[in-house]
Amino acid sequence: MTLNVSVDVNGAVIGSVEITNQTGGTTADSVNTYAWTYLGEGDRKLNGLIDHRYGDGALVLAANVVERIARRYQLVAHLDHTSGDVPSCPMCAEVAHV
Repeated sequence: MTLNVSVDVNGAVIGSVEITNQTGGTTADSVNTYAWTYLGEGDRKLNGLIDHRYGDGALVLAANVVERIARRYQLVAHLDHTSGDVPSCPMCAEVAHV
């Protein structure tokens, strides 16, 4: 299964996410691993893996992936204006595990 999510503002696509089931369980309690790829404006690209309970549905999966993407960009934006000293920065330490 592949789930595609497109983000657009006033009709202009600013990002897209492709989420693909890697493990294939289809019962409600199956916890599967999904690979995701985000393509954003310019050459922005992120990849990752996420575990998800199949029975929670596609919208929950999409929301969880988008949250991870947002947290990674939050970290990148924060590091752009700091020294990059992750261990001493509470904000960086909070999102570094994403």
